[in-house]
Amino acid sequence: MAVAGFDGNDKVAQPAEAKLRVAGLVCVSYPLHPPGQPTKLRIAHLSGIDAPSLFVSGTRDEFGTPDELREHLAAIPGESRLHFVDGSRHDLRGKDEVVAHIVAEWVVNLGDHVGSEDSAETGRE
Repeated sequence: MAVAGFDGNDKVAQPAEAKLRVAGLVCVSYPLHPPGQPTKLRIAHLSGIDAPSLFVSGTRDEFGTPDELREHLAAIPGESRLHFVDGSRHDLRGKDEVVAHIVAEWVVNLGDHVGSEDSAETGRE
């Protein structure tokens, strides 16, 4: 089973991941911090994520830049993957099919990554 969420809903899924044995965690548009407030980080729980994780975010997301996400998601002890959607903001407007493809491809290949401790950026769309 994989759990997923968009924006704040992924924070709901993350505690569930800690209590359940899930194959993976998908976070779409993870709100790293409120817009314009990069010091108000929402990262305390990241070090507790041990399931393979996929984070999908726009390159213009006001809730966390690609560099900020790379820096703070490094705290995740399990495998984590980052995928950026070029030119998109937090809402990923008009990118539903792109996001669905990214997530579906990752979920289908999830078994290939289980046990890996690597973190990587999977690419850009």
